[in-house]
Amino acid sequence: MKLKLLIIGALLVGVHSGAYAGKVDDIVTAAKNSCGKDLQKAQAVQLVKKMFLTCKPGERVDIGGCQIGCMKSDGGAVVGSN
Repeated sequence: MKLKLLIIGALLVGVHSGAYAGKVDDIVTAAKNSCGKDLQKAQAVQLVKKMFLTCKPGERVDIGGCQIGCMKSDGGAVVGSN
């Protein structure tokens, strides 16, 4: 029983810890390339929602005085729309 709990716990920690890894690195790189601004990964984690979910593709997002293009991909056509 303890072994099963240990395995489940290890799997949950492994899945949760790397969920935003690529997105965080993309934000850090974009800030460095666009403004020469060095973001800490902890700051970039807080910006994932703003940079990938709530912005509109093509618009610029302000992150502490630095303007970076929205990283949300354009979804294209929506199924069922005319």
